[in-house]
Amino acid sequence: MKLVPFVIFDNQDITRVGLRGYISLLYAGAKVSEVHVKKSLYGQLSVDEPAVVVLD
Repeated sequence: MKLVPFVIFDNQDITRVGLRGYISLLYAGAKVSEVHVKKSLYGQLSVDEPAVVVLD
């Protein structure tokens, strides 16, 4: 089964690290990307579509 990739869009380092760890714990082997600005989010979604976006 192919896992849908996750994209974390958050400016706080501690939140991104926590979310990455939690996602990895629940979905071992899932691709998790991090972006910091909206323009990067659009670019990442063009690469990883469809994706689950986690934002603050």
